[in-house]
Amino acid sequence: MTSDKPAKSGREIEREITKDQVGVIYRWAIETLGINNTDLAQAMKVSPETISRWLRGNTMPYPKNIQKINTLGDFQYICGKVFVTPEDTERWMRERVPALNGQTPMFYFLYGDLEGLISVLATIESGAFV
Repeated sequence: MTSDKPAKSGREIEREITKDQVGVIYRWAIETLGINNTDLAQAMKVSPETISRWLRGNTMPYPKNIQKINTLGDFQYICGKVFVTPEDTERWMRERVPALNGQTPMFYFLYGDLEGLISVLATIESGAFV
């Protein structure tokens, strides 16, 4: 039996995947980090409206923003490896960390330095104390 629906184009499939990826990471950030759409937009260096358009699948992120989304996914992954519970992650995000010059991880997150946070978490995961 054949479908009357035309096959999806590569672009449509890519848009669905990106929408799903943004949605999963967005929900994780909201639930685990306790941030909102504006905070996420600030960290991604885009407008809150852009985040909303990505979530609805109305627009596709530019390649540089797809890289940011992937880095946020990497951050989510390493948080899951280092911390036992989402509450542990949220607590760490709000504590001052010596390896971050005494700033909170949330400070670095909001300014989009996810690579710096990933580096600190990788050090913690390796067994070194930071």
